[in-house]
Amino acid sequence: MDDSKKNIDKILEENRLLKTQLDELKDLDRQHKLIEAALESSQERLRIIFDSAPDAIFLVDFDGVFLDVNGVVEEVLGYDKEFLIGKSIFEMNLIPIEELVKIEKGFEEGLQGFKFGPVEILLMNKNKEFVYSEISAYPVKIANKTVILGVARDISERKNSEAIIHGNEQQLALLFNQTPLGIIEWDLNFNVLKWNSAAERILGYSKEEALGKHVSFILQKSFSTEEIESLWNSFTISETGKKNINENVKKSGEVILCEWFNKRLLDKGNKVFAVASWVQDITERERNNKIQNVLYNISNAVNSTDNLHKLIAFIRDELSYIIDTTNFYIALYNGKNDTFTLPFFVDEIDEFNVFPAGKTLTKYVVKTKKPLLANVQLMNKLEKYGEIESVGTDSKVWLGVPLITEGKITGVLAVQSYDDENAFNTTDVQMLEFVSDQISLSIQRKKTEDELIEALKKAEESDRLKTAFLQNMSHEIRTPMNGILGFTALLKEPGLNSDEQREYLQIIEKSGERMLNTINDLMDISKIEAG
Repeated sequence: MDDSKKNIDKILEENRLLKTQLDELKDLDRQHKLIEAALESSQERLRIIFDSAPDAIFLVDFDGVFLDVNGVVEEVLGYDKEFLIGKSIFEMNLIPIEELVKIEKGFEEGLQGFKFGPVEILLMNKNKEFVYSEISAYPVKIANKTVILGVARDISERKNSEAIIHGNEQQLALLFNQTPLGIIEWDLNFNVLKWNSAAERILGYSKEEALGKHVSFILQKSFSTEEIESLWNSFTISETGKKNINENVKKSGEVILCEWFNKRLLDKGNKVFAVASWVQDITERERNNKIQNVLYNISNAVNSTDNLHKLIAFIRDELSYIIDTTNFYIALYNGKNDTFTLPFFVDEIDEFNVFPAGKTLTKYVVKTKKPLLANVQLMNKLEKYGEIESVGTDSKVWLGVPLITEGKITGVLAVQSYDDENAFNTTDVQMLEFVSDQISLSIQRKKTEDELIEALKKAEESDRLKTAFLQNMSHEIRTPMNGILGFTALLKEPGLNSDEQREYLQIIEKSGERMLNTINDLMDISKIEAG
């Protein structure tokens, strides 16, 4: 009875000590408290908890040599328990050198009561893969020897999640600043809250200039008051968003075509807190689409137009969709006499049908075989150096591109402006140079077609004239032949006197001479046709 009471008192004392220790370790997680409680109770309880703990638990001496490990250590590191026992953490390079500084101080101290961690470090497993771990270490006495008990919790999943979240934040920032789409966020009064680098590139305003500015400031150069009001209404949109295509004027004054997509932004309570706009400069895209349509229409026009003049008039109308063709001409070059003929010429001031090539701007393009965009300054410079001579009324800007067929320059397509020196730019040069091949081919085809039609007409006329000629020649030959044959028969009649015979013979002689002259004429015509 006394022994039982003593055992009960002993257990109560152990529980009291356990409770005291648990209270002292409130800053540690439940797993660590249970471990320490087990260490103070019995080796059997320690072993049960040691082997069944969900975290990796290991015992090492102060040299870092493994004394014991549980099964989770084997799973985390990939090494068997038998292999690990007796091996040093440091010699096995389980901890990268840059991570050692986080724990070596604690190992060097080696003092009773030392508590280390929790601290996050990287462990390297058997497959040379890094495992994020959170390690805590405690000095414990086993068989009167102080060793270190370590608890390592695999936090790879948590760190990966953090990395993903952090990565997403970086990605969002990267996308926001590097996407080719302009991204603008407006408050409910349509003042700019966010403005990315693409918006700066597209509209020309820096982030500093745009932030806090009202929509009317950003778009004031682009629209009239009525148009801004209409655009404003487009911002009052549904949650699904709305797309608009508008002409916009950049800060520099350049006109561009933009595609806007505007959408309300809702918070978790489905309350509108801002409006987002995605804007894209589609000027080049629309220009390319127009160019493709122009090329397609010009190609088809070769078969649908009646003659070269109508084809070039059609080409001018098509090009007017992408460039100013108010003053437009196509000059075909004749190298034999060094002149230009103008199958089509439309101009506000001058009027030409043909002109000598000489040192004109048009001839300069033929000579250099390159496009030329010339303003007043460049034209004066070319004239000063003797490259060109002024012909016709001076313009503010002149643009010409060579028309090339099978590697040979056949002419020049030119446009000019008398009042706007900025009417054309390098983009227009590239565009005309791009379409010039199709234009050259179309003009050459139509020119050849016109020549064939003209040749056919001449052939048909020649055939008609030959038919009429042969009919006439047949008459011219048959008439004297009839005379010869007729009077030859009369000479055979009996009883003719000498005067009658003489008369008949004279008629036969004249008919023979007439036939001979006709045959000589036929021979002369044949010689003429043979050259």
